[in-house]
Amino acid sequence: MQGTRATRRSMVGEGKGRGGLLGGWIEARGGARVELVRHYKNEKSFYWPNIKKHWEREEPPALDALEVLGMPEEYVKKGAFDDKYKKPEGKEIKVFAVVELGGKQYKVCPNDLVFVDSRADLEVNEIIECQRILLIGSKDETIIGRPYVPNTSVVAVVESQFMEAKKIVFKKKRRSNYRRHNGFRQKLTRLRILSVNGIEAS
Repeated sequence: MQGTRATRRSMVGEGKGRGGLLGGWIEARGGARVELVRHYKNEKSFYWPNIKKHWEREEPPALDALEVLGMPEEYVKKGAFDDKYKKPEGKEIKVFAVVELGGKQYKVCPNDLVFVDSRADLEVNEIIECQRILLIGSKDETIIGRPYVPNTSVVAVVESQFMEAKKIVFKKKRRSNYRRHNGFRQKLTRLRILSVNGIEAS
């Protein structure tokens, strides 16, 4: 075999191995020892290195980043405002983040208004901290998570729970006297982004 070097002394051995009697070992590249196993074919024996196929090798299982670091909570409640929340006025903070809520991704900045699928467990004026941040950035740098960025969060307040305008679902099959006219209103939660934490604003 290319890359191996066998000696007369190394061809002597006793015991049993896979495929027949153990025939010693050979020295491969890097000084590693590879066992030789006696095989039989057409009433003749020969020695061949005992190298496992790639599907027989025992490799350590791949580590999942979520199992090592732990899956962050979608959001954590941080209290509530006593009075009705008012949008802050001042200089715009130039940072942004891509946050995951309800299996959907939203790109948000401070003071943004975001409409997400209804969250029945949240009340108006309640403050939440979203921890599943997929990407966070500013004018100077951008940090991409794998899949989430650690030590980052987006703080938001619940402004209202409401239902959007009605959508008409009309179905018809010609020459069959089939008509269906249904209405649907999606329940939504309106969030106001208070801050994006974990990166310095430029």
